[in-house]
Amino acid sequence: MHLESGAFLATSSGAPLIVLGKSGSGRTAFVNRILGAQALPEKAVHRLSGAHALRGIPFAALATVVAQLTGPAFRTDSPAHLMATLARSAAAQRSTIFIDHSDAIDDQSAAAFSQLASSGALSLVCIARSIATLPQPVRQLAVSSAAHRVELEAIGLDDAVVLLEEFLGGRVNASAATVLLGHAGGNPLHLRELAFDAQAHDALTVRRGYWTLGQGWHPRGERITELISTRLAEQSGELREAVEILALTGELPLGFATALVAPEVLDRAHDAGLLDIQGSSGEIPTAALGSALTPETVLATLGRSALRAHSNLIRAALPREKMHPQTRLSLALHSQNLDVLTIPAELLQDAGAACRARQFEAVLVLTRLVHDGGFAQWADVASRIELALLRAEALQETGRADEALLVLSLFPEQEVDRVRSLAAWIEFSGRGNLPAALARLAVREDDSIEIRAFARLLALVGNQPCDFEALTADATNPAVSANLRMSISSQLLVEASYRGLPTTALEQIVRLLDCELWQLSSPSSRGEILQAILLAAHSDSTSEPRLSAIYAQLDWDNLAVDHATFVVSQAWSALESGNASLAADLAGQALALVDVVDPHQLTGFIAACQGAASAMLDDRKGAASAYELFHSSPVTGGHSLRAESERAMLGVEFHLHGRDAACRYFERLVDTARARGRDLLVMRLFHDAWRLGLHEDATAVSETAAGVQGALAASLRRYADVLGEHHADVEDVVAEHVGAGRILFAAELANRAANLARDGGRRARASTLQGMSADLARPLANVNTPSLGRTRIQLSLLTEREREVCIRAARGDSNVSIADELYLSPRTVEGHLQRAYTKLGVVDRRQLLPVV
Repeated sequence: MHLESGAFLATSSGAPLIVLGKSGSGRTAFVNRILGAQALPEKAVHRLSGAHALRGIPFAALATVVAQLTGPAFRTDSPAHLMATLARSAAAQRSTIFIDHSDAIDDQSAAAFSQLASSGALSLVCIARSIATLPQPVRQLAVSSAAHRVELEAIGLDDAVVLLEEFLGGRVNASAATVLLGHAGGNPLHLRELAFDAQAHDALTVRRGYWTLGQGWHPRGERITELISTRLAEQSGELREAVEILALTGELPLGFATALVAPEVLDRAHDAGLLDIQGSSGEIPTAALGSALTPETVLATLGRSALRAHSNLIRAALPREKMHPQTRLSLALHSQNLDVLTIPAELLQDAGAACRARQFEAVLVLTRLVHDGGFAQWADVASRIELALLRAEALQETGRADEALLVLSLFPEQEVDRVRSLAAWIEFSGRGNLPAALARLAVREDDSIEIRAFARLLALVGNQPCDFEALTADATNPAVSANLRMSISSQLLVEASYRGLPTTALEQIVRLLDCELWQLSSPSSRGEILQAILLAAHSDSTSEPRLSAIYAQLDWDNLAVDHATFVVSQAWSALESGNASLAADLAGQALALVDVVDPHQLTGFIAACQGAASAMLDDRKGAASAYELFHSSPVTGGHSLRAESERAMLGVEFHLHGRDAACRYFERLVDTARARGRDLLVMRLFHDAWRLGLHEDATAVSETAAGVQGALAASLRRYADVLGEHHADVEDVVAEHVGAGRILFAAELANRAANLARDGGRRARASTLQGMSADLARPLANVNTPSLGRTRIQLSLLTEREREVCIRAARGDSNVSIADELYLSPRTVEGHLQRAYTKLGVVDRRQLLPVV
């Protein structure tokens, strides 16, 4: 918005406006908004779009503008006459010349426009890709102090969400926005066309109130194809071919690129903004698509013959071992679609790379010959098994567990450990059948250490009794594969947090991210570390900077995390901070994603988060829906974080079924947690129960925090003292919660202390603490818990006048403004409020929440 206000002020004063940005960056819409805001009958705007075909014709652009001014009387005696005509017209009516694609106008016209703009005879607005592409006279004007220059960057995710919601007329899942934005290359125009194409092909549909993109969608629609084709049609055949080849290869070292495309053609494509050639001193220069072109959108425009020709050229010119894995994968996929025979070893290598990158739809394309009769004839049995394992994993990850097990049935489990392990994992994670998974791993005398270690891991993740010491030894046993050791390490860190050692877990996570095992393991096994980070960080009340530093160590491009997992982790963080509205929104988006496919049985875990948020927002319908969804999901849902989701459901149980049911649920969870030695979970349960009013024993909260690590436990250990007879140091503990980002806990503690002070007759102290609680809770819109002391305005309890004043007080109006609006005196307003407070059980207007 500040860009628009600056441009508006500049053009209002007559300064030339130069808007720079790649095609599709929204630059034309930006100028139209500026000019639209200045629209006056006496101020004419003459529009011109540069054309490369006319750039070599002197004064062509100037003649076009003058023709608009003079109409049928137009004549071209000389360039001087054209300039004089334009100057006279501008003097008679203050004119603005708006030149789109000004990098394509002739130099002579550019000089004329610049001279007249500099003299103040007219206002000039120019759009171009960059300063360097402008004609020399306009370039000189653009860099002068007289001109106002705006440079538009590619749009980010927040902008993309806003635009998509405007295009589609509804809320958009952040995951869909992320994928569409990636394919659009930050280009708003491409974003719109991609969204409409996906919608037209039923890939972008409304799920749980959010526009959500189906898994495996690729841009192949008519709109984006026509848009890119039209844009490339303006270029020469050599430049189009350069763009198409770079779309197939992806980013290449410049030396490899020149083996495919002549250097002078690369330079021309770069000058035209079609390719980016980058590389600072000391770096290897690279060539890649530019100007918001992406491989997917360009390749969607190509036919089979062009794809075959470019693929053959690349294979002939570039040694396979020198190719980037993504280049090899792109060629392999197109070879499959073109029915080109592939060497088995190469096919296996490419499918493995795609699986590690979580490109599971690509894996399914590359491994489809598993179902062909000729597959059984592969001489290399190990390669057949490896390809089948890759296909089974891809099927499981795309929500087709039964098909995955069918593929694995081609090989006897008793002979291949990895087949047995993957089949057990699919039973557990894909089908939610823990007994069947454990049955596949039933102990045999000849079991390898790998199988035994995996069986112990599955028991831990499934919240079953487990040989913890043996599993700890497995994590460092070199006889166990790196991927399994990484998975074991992640789950042991989760368990360490549950057992009251979140600080130690965080320290070990930092060391794990910097050790050899991290480098040796696959992206998929690395991704499991997020569960450990999430639990340890929340349990230790890790501050945002510290958590950000841990996340900064992660190579997100090589970390296999599906969108639903990432979104629900953000929802859980919002819930922990008390931001229930954000948590409910993100959980709703995550549920929409698992509606498409839920290979890891996340539905129950997400439902628990949404249910807890709904209860805090007094959304009984949302809480009931989440409750039903949670209890209908497999007990394997959420894997090792299942215990956390069960804890979150305590508030939902209380909200829906009352105190007695919640107390029984609480006692059952505490007994289970104590039996497993999960001290931190016991502490969190006692604190949650205190917050819900299931017990009033602050001493019990402090006692369960004894021996538990972390800032949260340290604060809870002080509850017994600060909520004792003298309420000493309440402010200090409140500040500790605030510093850890737990605003809700801070506000709840201040309110409970205020109630105790009021009961003890210390009204001034109570008022101070009540004000502190209200101020802290202000950002938590519509959030309410038993310990927060807020209340909804219950209209049935109040008189008409009491309702009117309470509704206005809840939205922040003062007594004076309420009195003015209702034609009452401020004293009368205060009287109505006091009577309403008594009926509603509050003492302060800041405790009022709007009517739902």
